[in-house]
Amino acid sequence: MGKAHKKASSSAVFSCVAAAIPFPSVKAKQPGIMTASFGAGAIALAADVAKQYEALEKELPFSKKIEKINWAQSFRKAGTQSLIAGISAGVVLYAADHPRFRNFAGKIKKLSYERVEKLLKKSGFSGETAEEFCKRFGVSRVAGNLLDDIYNAQKSIINQWKNAIANASRIRKGNFGEIASDAFLSEKGFQPLHTRLQNIDAPTRQGIDGVLKKGSEYFIVEAKYKGTGTLSILTDGTKQMSDAWISQNNFQRLRDVVGNNLATEIRDSGYKRLLAEIAPDGSVIYKELDVNANILNIFNP
Repeated sequence: MGKAHKKASSSAVFSCVAAAIPFPSVKAKQPGIMTASFGAGAIALAADVAKQYEALEKELPFSKKIEKINWAQSFRKAGTQSLIAGISAGVVLYAADHPRFRNFAGKIKKLSYERVEKLLKKSGFSGETAEEFCKRFGVSRVAGNLLDDIYNAQKSIINQWKNAIANASRIRKGNFGEIASDAFLSEKGFQPLHTRLQNIDAPTRQGIDGVLKKGSEYFIVEAKYKGTGTLSILTDGTKQMSDAWISQNNFQRLRDVVGNNLATEIRDSGYKRLLAEIAPDGSVIYKELDVNANILNIFNP
């Protein structure tokens, strides 16, 4: 992150709060707002770096792990959380003297995600900031038909099993991983093109776990419950999720999932390969793979 961007981010936090809320005394409120803002930013930065570091292969030396961390992503998240914390703290401080602001969060929650996002973008904020702002104030996102009945069923399974999945069978762990990955990507606006699981006891499926689309990009996903397995290697040396594996037998695995016509479109358009690692609480870390199914970097959907 450049110096100009850092300066803009820091000033934007207070400027936004000051502009949105008519503080009777800006100087009196500023220390509390800035403390909350920078504290949240520092925590977000450390948390994202730690999450990426832990997700990298254990055998990698420290110097290699540091090189693979997406620092731009971490600083971006820090800036976003800093901004939101500043707004939140500003509202709380102002509400202390102005009771009509005490239900600010409740009023925001009643607005639609699309309306809040539009208002924030109109003020110059990014889509990521809008998403985090809505999350902070509990504004639900309904992305067209992506958060449908299947998504609701999957979320129900995640909530039911997230405290017990660690002691479940290997089949249930595998299904939990696929379900958690599907639900998470749906929340991020990815369109599932495959048949999604709705049963924790469904028979193990062979082949590709998930195929999704966002914008004009296609994604092929392999979900693994943390600690239960790695990408397999066939007897002929072909590694799972490599281009050789995906394209084997004229893209048969892809055609089995999405049909011939869509498989041809995906083949011609190109696709990204993602390895999803699912934790017992249902949280997911994505790793982008190269043509040989080797990890390139942490992928932030």
